[in-house]
Order: sequence, then structure tokens, then C-alpha cells
Amino acid sequence: MRAGLMLALALAGALAAAPVAAAPDQTLGPALLSAVVDSDGSLARGAGAVSSARLGTGQYEVIFNRDVRDCTYGATVGSAATGGLAPSAASPARRLGQDNGVFVRVSAGTTGNNIDRPFHLTAFCVR
Repeated sequence: MRAGLMLALALAGALAAAPVAAAPDQTLGPALLSAVVDSDGSLARGAGAVSSARLGTGQYEVIFNRDVRDCTYGATVGSAATGGLAPSAASPARRLGQDNGVFVRVSAGTTGNNIDRPFHLTAFCVR
């Protein structure tokens, strides 16, 4: 288990250091991008994240510095600082009409209704 964790951390470090500019063959290359977004939609921090915005209750947009259409996304509700949050879920999806964007919907765990909560987003890109 420990060896697997060390391998995952080494891979994440290598991908985070990977270039996000186009390679000579016009592919983008691998990248691990991230964003931490506050409940008001402001970008707290991130790697490759350019901006974020609250579009409506529980609806957010995160813009990265590269095309993320072919990436894999993961999101979880979590504070930019510390402290617990009420049960809720974050669901990422490709942002239609924005090649560099990811849409994130945050919903209450008890009702499923949209709710404003901070979240952490990752995008793993292999090309």
C-alpha cells in the first residue's frame, strides 16, 4: 500500500510539472490541473486555473489555461481553509461552449437541491 501511495505521489508531481503549452506535434501533453473555489465563486488557489465564477446557486465555472475537453474531472466539497461542512456533493462536467472550462454543480446531501459550498476540482489530462 505504501509503495502504491509513493508511486501515485511521484506521478502527480511529474504531471504537475508537465508543460501545458502545445508540444511540437500540436498535442497539449499530460497535465494535472486543480482549483479550490470558495462558495461565492472566487478562486482561492489552483494549478493551471485562470478564473472561476458562481453562475447561480450551486453552479460554478472554472477556467483553466488549456483545453480540458478530453480530461477527466474530479470534484469534492471542501473548504479553502479548515473546518467541516454539511453533507453535500460536487459534480463536475465539461463546460459547453468553453474548451478551457469545467462546470461544477454542488448539491445538498439531504435534498439534492443546489447549494453554495466551496469545492476542490482536479482535471487530469493525458493529451
